[in-house]
Order: sequence, then structure tokens, then C-alpha cells
Amino acid sequence: MAGQDDVVQNKAESKAVGEVDLVLHGGGIMKLLIILVALVCIVALVITLALTKSEDTSYSSHKSISNQLLLYLALIPIIGVIIALLYWVLFA
Repeated sequence: MAGQDDVVQNKAESKAVGEVDLVLHGGGIMKLLIILVALVCIVALVITLALTKSEDTSYSSHKSISNQLLLYLALIPIIGVIIALLYWVLFA
């Protein structure tokens, strides 16, 4: 019976080593994703700075606040649904 225990232990060790190799190999994916996020942030910054150079001659603070209120009223339920779905998928 000792032979079977050794086989089971060796399989468990090899699985653990395989998981460690996968995690270490996944580090390349993480670097790629960090670079991708950095590029998206840089592009967003450039676009934002380009758009803010032009002056809005028909600017109205009342209109701006109304638009922001509508945006938040639309986003709050959407964010709530996304959080509920994530909770349902991850913990149910």
C-alpha cells in the first residue's frame, strides 16, 4: 500500500508544481495587460487634453448639472445590476 500512497503524493506534488508553473507563466500575461492599460490611459489623457483646448461658447452650468444628473441616474441602476450579477456568478 505504501506504493499507492507515494503515487498519490507524487500526483499531488506534480499538480502543485504545474499550478505554480502556470502562475509564473501567467506573469507575462499580467505584464501585457498592465502595458495595455497604460496605453489606454495615455490615449485617454491625450484625447481629453485635445478636447479641452476648444472653448464651449454655449456653456451653461444649469445644462451641465442637468446632464450630469441624468448620467448618474442612468448609471446607478446599471452599476447595481452589474454588481448583483457579479455577486450571483461568483458566490451563488
